Amino acid sequence: MIVEEIILALLTTMAPAEISTKVSDRIDFGVVNSGTATPSLRVTGVSKPASERTSTGQQHTTKRSTYQIDVFSDKYLEATELASAIGDHLDGYQGTHENLVIQLIEVEGINPGFGNTTEQHQHLIELTILHRSK
Repeated sequence: MIVEEIILALLTTMAPAEISTKVSDRIDFGVVNSGTATPSLRVTGVSKPASERTSTGQQHTTKRSTYQIDVFSDKYLEATELASAIGDHLDGYQGTHENLVIQLIEVEGINPGFGNTTEQHQHLIELTILHRSK
């Protein structure tokens, strides 16, 4: 399993109802399809995994990756509430998924904004994810 698959699972099947019912399957990676109904999400990998440290006992490498999730909505309050709910849901998450261990997801910040090209409210959630192979 790769980090993006885990993020997708955390935003859909593993998400609380306040997230999954609002977003449904409107989650894109990299580029948002034009005409997508809102609210919708875009997940973007900001940096590729960088080795963080090596554990000599287990011989594994912990990696640090950064991602951002853009929350798009026609309504400011909806974008704010959804971004906050996603941030609360992801911050501090730890878990094992098949061959990947998520040691920690840390929400670095949630920044409100407005996309001039999309003409929608666009809130940005910044994530740092520490992970390693099992």
